[in-house]
Amino acid sequence: FKGPAGWTPPVNAGPNINTEKDELSPCLHADGLNLYFRSEGWPGFGSQDLFVSRKSREGSWEQALNLGYPLNDHRDQGAMAVSLDGKSAYYTDQRIGSSNQLLASDIIRLELPQPFRSLACTFIRGRISDLSSNAALPGALVTLAGGEGLFIKDSVVSDPDGEFLLVVPLQHAYQIHVKLDGYNLYSERLAVGPEHFRAML
Repeated sequence: FKGPAGWTPPVNAGPNINTEKDELSPCLHADGLNLYFRSEGWPGFGSQDLFVSRKSREGSWEQALNLGYPLNDHRDQGAMAVSLDGKSAYYTDQRIGSSNQLLASDIIRLELPQPFRSLACTFIRGRISDLSSNAALPGALVTLAGGEGLFIKDSVVSDPDGEFLLVVPLQHAYQIHVKLDGYNLYSERLAVGPEHFRAML
């Protein structure tokens, strides 16, 4: 994680994700709750299958789930990234020759089966400024919390132009708090619905 003092030391994701063999190509969805990756260690159809692990309410990662056929087959599966809508994915389809040489590699768009989808997300973009002068206020701590049962909490610091960007799941209400030395704490409730969704391909 990157905090005010820089990057923190790496932490092993634990035995519900990692095995004694290789885990590859991690993709943490924008909802922060679904981690997709390839694994050689978990049981599957081939030597490298695609899996997802979900974050529990306690903040720990649950045991990896195989994404099943036809996403996984007897071949090694390529890396996968899941779109902001939570259901569209982009997948590297690799074709390997008999001598283990790469013959071809294509990017394929697919729809994830319902059980393996993430939450649809969108952006919250804002600018922190002085109420009187409208001057940008860099360095303000913007904290978002809520999400009715999702237990989401995220924080960012406004940039030199006073701007910030957060990514949140749709269909939930959030509380935004803005804190900066020399100013009163500012709070606002924000409901994020489908009308706020902007697809990013």
